[in-house]
Parts: sequence; C-alpha cells; structure tokens
Amino acid sequence: MRVLDGGFKKWKADKKFTRNGPQGYFSDIAPEFSFSIPDPEAVITDVEQMQRFSFYISKGHADGQILDARSAPRFHSEVDEPRAGLRRGNIPGSKNSPFNLMVNENGTLKSEREISMILLEKDIDTT
Repeated sequence: MRVLDGGFKKWKADKKFTRNGPQGYFSDIAPEFSFSIPDPEAVITDVEQMQRFSFYISKGHADGQILDARSAPRFHSEVDEPRAGLRRGNIPGSKNSPFNLMVNENGTLKSEREISMILLEKDIDTT
C-alpha cells in the first residue's frame, strides 16, 4: 500500500509524476510512505470475520486490535454519519485514533515520532 503524503492535490501541486491508467497507476513511482502487512493471512477480509474478532476483543479473549480512524464525534455516536444508511456508533472493542490527528495542517503526514506518540497516548499497540 502507498500513501501520497499530502494527498493527490499536493502531489500534483508539487509537480510530481502522475498519469491516467488502471487501478495501481502509481505502482511505478517511489512512494512518499510505504508499508506492508507482515502476515497477510491474519488480515480480516469480510464482515463475519470482523464480527467474530470484535466479539472476542470486546470480551478480552483475543490478541489484536481494531483501529477506527473516524473523527471522535462519529466514533462516539455524537453526530450522524455523513453517508446515508450508515448507523451511528463503533465496532465493539475497537479503539479510536482519528485520522486528522495524524496529519499536519497542510495535509502532510506527521513525523513517525509524532504519530507514535499519538498512538501511545491512545494505548494502541504498534507492534
């Protein structure tokens, strides 16, 4: 997976390479930030798996965590979801770390150290 630091608008404003094409059209460019999943078999890929995992986490019977990057008011059901048909609330046992905390005012990602501190403050295991 790749993240364009600052988003597509900034990427274009900085006159970095872009082109039209099929999904994955950035595959031949060096990303600003890149990561991989160490154990792809451990990735949850469907709703039933998520429901089971959520149940076990919420009961304290599972290792792992579910991280929700939505805003805190959405996570805590204080505001309506912006997309029609979505219910308020969060996945039982999940932790909230709003995406907006991970970016600077100009839309670029905060430093690895800053992000680590935010996650640590929220009791999120980064291992």
